[in-house]
Amino acid sequence: RGLGDVYKRHGQSGLSVSTDREQAFYSWEQLYAAYRVPDGIYLYAAPQRAYLLPADQIAGGVDGLWELLCTKLPQKNLHAM
Repeated sequence: RGLGDVYKRHGQSGLSVSTDREQAFYSWEQLYAAYRVPDGIYLYAAPQRAYLLPADQIAGGVDGLWELLCTKLPQKNLHAM
């Protein structure tokens, strides 16, 4: 399961992240940035707080989540590597 990070959409209000140690919900406005990498997405809740969302654990797939992030986050906060 990679690092144990997974995500689940919550309608249009935001998303939740679950790990072995915590479960948190972030509204779209609370998310700091997103980086798309070949093996998944790094989702930053703050400059020093990121979650690795491995491709095989993203409900709806990497493309689906990235498209959603592109509609919810400011363009300057989206980075494709």
